[in-house]
Formats: sequence, C-alpha cells, structure tokens
Amino acid sequence: MAVAKDVDNTRASKEIDDLLTRAVEEMRKNFIGDKAQDHPRIKPWRTAFSRLGISGSKFPSSIESMARRVLKGDSFPKINPLVDLYNSVSLRFLVPMGGHDLDTLEGNIHLRFSEGWEPFTPMGGGETGVVPKGELVYCDDREVLTRNWVWRQCEKDKATEKTKISSSHRCIG
Repeated sequence: MAVAKDVDNTRASKEIDDLLTRAVEEMRKNFIGDKAQDHPRIKPWRTAFSRLGISGSKFPSSIESMARRVLKGDSFPKINPLVDLYNSVSLRFLVPMGGHDLDTLEGNIHLRFSEGWEPFTPMGGGETGVVPKGELVYCDDREVLTRNWVWRQCEKDKATEKTKISSSHRCIG
C-alpha cells in the first residue's frame, strides 16, 4: 500500500492524461491473448479468487474488468488526476489498484473476512446492503470499502476532486 500526501486533485494534468492514454493504446496494441482472464498477469488473480471461494466470472478483479473494457474498444473514462494515475499504472502493469480517500474513513483500513453485519454502498449509487459473512473485504471500522478483495469499491471513500490526504489513518491487515 502507498499513501499520497498533499495531493491537489482539482486540476487536470496533461502528464497524467498522457500516461492513461498511452496505457490504453499499449494494451490494445500489445495484449497477449484474446480474453482478459487468460493473460499471464491477470490469470493469477482468477486463480487466487478461486482459492478464496470467489467466482472470477461473477466477481472479476478490477484489472480484468478494465482490460475487458479496453479490449472491447470502449472508451476509457478519465475521472480525476489521482484515479487516472492509478488506472494508468494498473493498465500498464496489469495489476488491480484502487484508492481510498482516507479522510472519509472511520478508524483504520483492514483487510479481513467479513463478519456478516458490515454495510456496503456500491460506488456510483445503488442500495446499501449487508455483506455476507466470510467475504474477503477491505473495510474501515464501520463498513466495507471494497468487496471480494479487489472487485468493487464503495461510494463513500472514492477519490474525488475534494480528496486531500491526511496522515491520521493506517492500514491493518
């Protein structure tokens, strides 16, 4: 895990835009294989998911979902400089990456199996639900931040233009 401090996420960055554009173009040009889940750097995530009892078909890792989108030729969204930066790194190295606005959290970030009471509100809206017991999650002290390890993030801690970064939180796991 990495923590960024003193981030100004309010201004567009040509350098970051270029990194993301190049990462998308390079993936389209140089991708090995026909299916995202069969790529030698993505397949281990499917294997790890399977060993954890997570269906890679139903809950693909974030990098698998992003690779599918790129390979289908769909436009790749530009969100904000921070998100675009970690998405460009994720696409370039084919690893799942994400970001959490630490100032929105209650307590610390934990990677653990859910206990069956934790709420989750999906990013982009949707109903808040309770995560089933035994699911591998990133969470703070009150709710699930990311379901099925690196599958889907919640709404509350997404990186936005208001994201600043404090040093009052740490990761436990």
